[in-house]
Amino acid sequence: MAFNIDNYVDVPTRLAEALKRYPNLRIQETGAEVVTMPDGSTFYRCTVTVWRDETDPIPSVATAAEPYPGKTPYTKNSEFMVGMTSALGRALGYMGFGIGKSIASKNEIQARQTTDKPDAQIAPLAIVTGK
Repeated sequence: MAFNIDNYVDVPTRLAEALKRYPNLRIQETGAEVVTMPDGSTFYRCTVTVWRDETDPIPSVATAAEPYPGKTPYTKNSEFMVGMTSALGRALGYMGFGIGKSIASKNEIQARQTTDKPDAQIAPLAIVTGK
C-alpha cells in the first residue's frame, strides 16, 4: 500500500475540532530547550500543555523534537515554531483529535518530506486520554 499524506490531519484542523468541543481550551508553550545528541546533531525540544478548560486536572502534555538547523526550506529558520506546532498537534492527538492510523499530524509528515531518512524521533512526555 502506498504512503498517502492525505490520511493525516493537520494541526489547524485538530485545533478547530478541539475548540468546538472545548470552547474554553487553553494552550501554553511550556518548555523549549536546545538538545545536542552524542553524534553532535542538535534539536529544539518543544513542549506544549493543553487544558480542556481552566479546571482541567489532567492536561495533555506533548513534546516534539525539531532538527536544527531545519532540513527543508519550510523548517529552516522556523525550527522553534515548527517544533511547537508539532507538539501542539501531538497533544491534541492524545486528546483524540485528528487521529486515525497515526498520532503524527500532517504538518509533522510534511516537515519530514526530504530525500534523507528523518533525523528525529518525536516522543510524548505523557499520554492523556479525554474525559
